[in-house]
Amino acid sequence: MACRRRPAYRSPDLLAEDIFASIDHLNAPVMIIGDIFQAGDDYGFGLLSALGRRRIKNHIAFEFFRPPSRERLERIAEAVPNFNIEISPESHDEAIRSRFGRRYGNRSLEEMIENALDLDCKRIDLFFMTGLPGQTYHSVLDTVEYCRGLLERFGNSRRVIPFISPMAPFLDPGSAVFENPEDFGYTLFHKTVEEHRQALMSPSWKYMLNYETDWMSRDEIVYSTYEAALRLNRIKADHGLIDEDRAGVIQRRIQGAVHLMREIDRVVETVRPEDQEKELIQLGVRFNYLDIATICGKDELQWPTHFFRMHWLRILMTLLSPIRPNIVSQERTDGP
Repeated sequence: MACRRRPAYRSPDLLAEDIFASIDHLNAPVMIIGDIFQAGDDYGFGLLSALGRRRIKNHIAFEFFRPPSRERLERIAEAVPNFNIEISPESHDEAIRSRFGRRYGNRSLEEMIENALDLDCKRIDLFFMTGLPGQTYHSVLDTVEYCRGLLERFGNSRRVIPFISPMAPFLDPGSAVFENPEDFGYTLFHKTVEEHRQALMSPSWKYMLNYETDWMSRDEIVYSTYEAALRLNRIKADHGLIDEDRAGVIQRRIQGAVHLMREIDRVVETVRPEDQEKELIQLGVRFNYLDIATICGKDELQWPTHFFRMHWLRILMTLLSPIRPNIVSQERTDGP
């Protein structure tokens, strides 16, 4: 009889020790990848209980796959004074969100934001996407308007920060969508390793993008992303999340990227293949400054940290200490 192997989770105490080891050496934020409650309340609350044994000054970021309850947030706030949240609603449209596996409503999301801010959460990052099943160009822009509404409601705190970007450049090989794209409304352009390698040599990320959907062409995914980024950039400036100078820089970069994309399209569509490389190189030199932080500022993704990010004495002591083997038990349960 075949055996199925259930996912193994590092025990809460061991995970807490890993976090303590990080903050003993770094003043930087710590990100816990994955939802700590995915394995159940016992696991999540066990981790928070372990973290609460020490007074943690570092910012700790928690990722959630669905909005946590008030009770869970209260336990987080008790254990970690400087806590942050990352969650990916994907779309404002609840039907599109559900098709992408996020089965919760906007009311639940907004209640989480309200509760987290009330409990002094230091920052809430909301990640929306373009190129989703069922999503149209117009729907992408409606998501930006939803972000405007969130900032009108919660933006005075300047702790709610929305982002929007494509699922780029590739669908994950081996995922259900990659293996059966037609079941999800996707068309793939690259399937083999060699095709992906060749795509990485494309003149722009549009040609690198390995999919389009039944609702948006590759062109529409690209240009809806740029238009959404422009609008969201303006909204962030209006609500004080970025200053006017930074907003102006990002706006010019996005507009320049759109112009460059159209120039690349012109070369690909009208110039003889043997002459394309020369023209594309000239475009690359001309627009080289656009490579950095096109659709948002890099510093928007950074959490607060101390001026001195490292405990140099502790790092030196660790480097000079005898090397000991790190043995970690892997708890797995086999079932029929």
